[in-house]
Amino acid sequence: MVTEEETRRNTLKENIEQYKSKLSQLCAELHVAPIQPTASRLYEIERELSQSLTSWRKVKESRLSDLKELKGIEQALCDIMHATPFYIQSGSVPTQEDLDKLRKHIDELAAEKIKRYETFLAQKEAIERILEDIGEEITTDNMAKLNSLTQEFKAKQAARIKEMDGLKEKIESLWNRLDVIMEERRQFLEQIWDHSPASVATLKEELEKCEALKFEHLQDFTVKVREELTQWWDKCHYSQKQRSSFTAFTSEDYSEELLAQHEAALEEVKQYYTENEHVLKKIEKRADLWNQMLAFDAKENDPNRYKNRGGNLLAEEREKKKVLHQLPKVEEQLKNEVEAWEEENGRKFFIGECISLSIAGCNGKSTSYLRSYRSSKGFV
Repeated sequence: MVTEEETRRNTLKENIEQYKSKLSQLCAELHVAPIQPTASRLYEIERELSQSLTSWRKVKESRLSDLKELKGIEQALCDIMHATPFYIQSGSVPTQEDLDKLRKHIDELAAEKIKRYETFLAQKEAIERILEDIGEEITTDNMAKLNSLTQEFKAKQAARIKEMDGLKEKIESLWNRLDVIMEERRQFLEQIWDHSPASVATLKEELEKCEALKFEHLQDFTVKVREELTQWWDKCHYSQKQRSSFTAFTSEDYSEELLAQHEAALEEVKQYYTENEHVLKKIEKRADLWNQMLAFDAKENDPNRYKNRGGNLLAEEREKKKVLHQLPKVEEQLKNEVEAWEEENGRKFFIGECISLSIAGCNGKSTSYLRSYRSSKGFV
């Protein structure tokens, strides 16, 4: 009995010391005086300290939540007004006085925004009155100046959109490799609702964070880039010889340099696809039609073809006829596009072999196959 009581007392004392330590740290963060328990019994002191700790933690969470919300509002106004944000030390918990000053700063910015807009409208009306008073019209010269200003802002907007799209694409790629869950992605993207400098800064900050995480997982990242690289090689119809020329692909010496080599190779093949997408998609279409034709041949040679097929045979026959009509047309389109590409670039278009020769050979086969099919069906 005595042992149990002593154990209980020791546990209470340990808990009290832990609570005091945590409260001391929390009070320092909140800039409030350390909490001194008023109770006299150990279990009462423990309970009082535990309740105080919970209460002050809620205060901290509330202040940080308010700070995040207020800073978002302030930043949006600062971007519009080209104003300096109210300074609160990064990473610290703001005092209640800090939050009150921040709210006041936001109110001042909002009032100034309204004032400037009203000034703009007043000046616009004043210009209209002056023009009317002196009998002037909105001349070609005035319109030219206005159009020039409009074009300047449109160019800035287009450049900003392009910059942000590029940042989003890089972040998306890193998210995929880091296996970032969709909910986290959604919450982040909800912050990006315009094309302001603040939105650009938010994207750059996220990109830097993901880049830092990338280097903490070099091997995993390299493996995932290899998987992505293989997919793009397939899309571009790279031959085994072309793939083997990238010797770093089989290296197991995982490092920043190796990862950089893989990322460079990935960007190179992506660029190749972008520049030749119209030809590569046509090649893919032709390959798909050829595979369908071969599949129909395999079914025709299947001894069990007529068992339990019902209306499927008629549907297959219609689909095969459609493929056989499409294939020569697609090959002719591909031939023309490749010839135009070769003339423009002054060299042959290769996908492991000279595509022009491949088209010529396959075109002859598909035309011959179509004639044979028509003859077998009694078509003229």
